[in-house]
Amino acid sequence: GITCVAVPDWNLRKGPNTLPILTPGGVVLASKGGADYEQEAAFIDLTLNLTSKLSIGAGVRYFDQDFSSLEWRFGDFYSGRASNGATVGDDLSVNDTKANEGRISEDGVTPRVTVSYEFDDARMLYATASQGKRLAQGFPNPNGLVSNEPQCTPLAASLGILDDLQNGTKTDSVWTYEVGLKSKWLDNRLLVNTSAFRLIWS
Repeated sequence: GITCVAVPDWNLRKGPNTLPILTPGGVVLASKGGADYEQEAAFIDLTLNLTSKLSIGAGVRYFDQDFSSLEWRFGDFYSGRASNGATVGDDLSVNDTKANEGRISEDGVTPRVTVSYEFDDARMLYATASQGKRLAQGFPNPNGLVSNEPQCTPLAASLGILDDLQNGTKTDSVWTYEVGLKSKWLDNRLLVNTSAFRLIWS
């Protein structure tokens, strides 16, 4: 995708005491780039009927995923001159400055367990516990704060996000617990299905 903030007529509309500090076209800041995401997965699930009424099931899912991203930035903002002593005739453009480049790869296994009990042909109680994962959303970028203002690093540290900015975020883990009842009543004229969920997202 491409993002661009421009003021094309800046130099034409400037006041009598304002220097034409923007480059032709008035591109203040712009960026372009893209990302690729690839995932492979395999799943197996087994169910054991312990009795005619009680069953237990277990499954595992193997995943292998890869996410890569690249961003280029250009414009007067990234040259540092538009707000730092530019004079007429200065070249404020920065062409194709690589801003962010990262890749995250991870594989692993997530489990699932289910227990069900059939009271009769019309009523069944079940409980399920399963885990899911979402790949990290932030790339390792140890030099990401170098080009910013000096106060950005201590500010990030005071907010508790400096480590995430420099080393990348971690993969999300979600445990889902569900208990439910599937039932038919009144000679199958009334269908009642109900369930309760609890999600623990780390």
